[in-house]
Amino acid sequence: MPAKSAMKPASAAGAAPAVPNKAPADSLQGTWRGKELGGDNDGVASLKVEGNRFEFRSADEKEWYKGTFTLREDADPRQFVALIADCPSQELIGKTSKAIYRMRDGKLMLAARAPGNEDAPADFNDSESRKFEFTR
Repeated sequence: MPAKSAMKPASAAGAAPAVPNKAPADSLQGTWRGKELGGDNDGVASLKVEGNRFEFRSADEKEWYKGTFTLREDADPRQFVALIADCPSQELIGKTSKAIYRMRDGKLMLAARAPGNEDAPADFNDSESRKFEFTR
């Protein structure tokens, strides 16, 4: 059973049952499928999140990344900071990729800079980032 601090209070008038708050990392869990917006490939990209681990596969089957991530919920927009543990390009292993994300209407929007770039995108119109839209 969740701790009391993780519960939403029931309303006095309808006595609706308490519902656990979902932590941001919890709402990202699972397998997401989508596409790169403005990319050259019309195929399907995917993002799988389990705990603090991720696996990203682009529409180009030769491009994939596995690793761990942390979330920066204090940033605006929210940041997804990925540490690359495995990928086809050995020079990228150990580098971080900084992305911003938002969830709205069941969709996950992600704008990510290349691994090794120290800065996260400022917004979803950032010209130096790749943009993806995923659904479950």
